[in-house]
Amino acid sequence: MKNILKRWKDLQRQESEWKKLKAEDIWQEAVAVAAGEMVLVCIVWLCYGDYRFIGVIQILMPLYLREVHQWRKEQEHKQFDRGFGELMQSMTASLQAGLSLKNACREAAWEACIQYRKKGGYHRAMKQLIHGLDLHIPPEVLFREMADRAESEEIRQFATVLEIIRVSGGNAVEVLRESMDHLKRKLDTEEEIAVTLSGKLLEKNLMLLMPFVILLYLRIMSPEYIACFYTSAAGHVMMSVMLTVVTGCYYWTKKIMDIGF
Repeated sequence: MKNILKRWKDLQRQESEWKKLKAEDIWQEAVAVAAGEMVLVCIVWLCYGDYRFIGVIQILMPLYLREVHQWRKEQEHKQFDRGFGELMQSMTASLQAGLSLKNACREAAWEACIQYRKKGGYHRAMKQLIHGLDLHIPPEVLFREMADRAESEEIRQFATVLEIIRVSGGNAVEVLRESMDHLKRKLDTEEEIAVTLSGKLLEKNLMLLMPFVILLYLRIMSPEYIACFYTSAAGHVMMSVMLTVVTGCYYWTKKIMDIGF
């Protein structure tokens, strides 16, 4: 009876945490939309000087939201890589202390939940891992599901190796060490490339902002010099062409500097 009550309380606590995470996701989406609308209002004021164009400029909102979602996905993927490396390190220490593979996974996941409290996808994945272990689901199955959700090839390979170890036997500690070394080399390579490209990324962003900076300067210092852009159809067309070119250059440079791993 006590075990049933304890299990019921755990399920209620887990449901409450899921609701909090869902509310946090909705709040982040609302903030992103509000920030995007503010940016569009500024662009309309700067490029058209007529807020009636706010409806036309809304075509940029889906592109903006897609970039925000992609950035969040990349950050979450990096968090998964870092967290998974720490998870394997904790599992290695637990296995060396004499715990079984299942208990080592549970202990490492609990430590990750404490360390990454209220940090979105990785915290949720650790909760799901603990819940699956409580339901006696094999660790390799849970890691494979985690790999599918996080789209992480490292976690998927680790799940395959765990399955081989459970079926045919093997040194789990040594496998974890090799997996940690492989992941560490990958993260170090990504960091080196990011440092190398940081200067070029800054130059790219500055060049993309220059048309807007020049427009803002002229709008404030010499508004009569560019008044024709805001009072004629030809000026509106030129501004639209400028926005199209800047948007195209953004995606072009992004594709050039996007290095996959």
